[in-house]
Amino acid sequence: MSETTARTLFSATCLAGVTVIAVAAILEIIRQRKGESLLRAGQFRLRIFSALIWIILLGAMAIAVAFLWPQKGDFATMRKFASVLGGSLSLLLIALFLLAYDFWQINRQRQITELKFNHQLDDMARAEIEKIQHEKTVEKAPNTDGTS
Repeated sequence: MSETTARTLFSATCLAGVTVIAVAAILEIIRQRKGESLLRAGQFRLRIFSALIWIILLGAMAIAVAFLWPQKGDFATMRKFASVLGGSLSLLLIALFLLAYDFWQINRQRQITELKFNHQLDDMARAEIEKIQHEKTVEKAPNTDGTS
């Protein structure tokens, strides 16, 4: 595989990633506006911000590899490429941090939902037990009106 083909493939993959992330963000925005989203408002903003950072990161990498790839001895282009690459790597660190934070938030929300569900299940079981015990005490109670 030639160097040009590899660069083109990398750029195309980055642009495909940009497209996928943008479509997913738009769909999540639509779900949020309809009120169908499962995300809280803060979690939604974090996701959209993270998607924006990933779009900028992948777009910058695609442009840098496609158009700023330095030729041998071209130090001006090399400096531009290095600065774009350095900025992209900085954004990558931020994006990975946001991704880890998002996973932590999702796990925390799942645990809260699970606890609420368990409490509701316990309350339903307790109510069912009380109902059965009440029915048994009513059946065992003697008639006070004198009829049998």
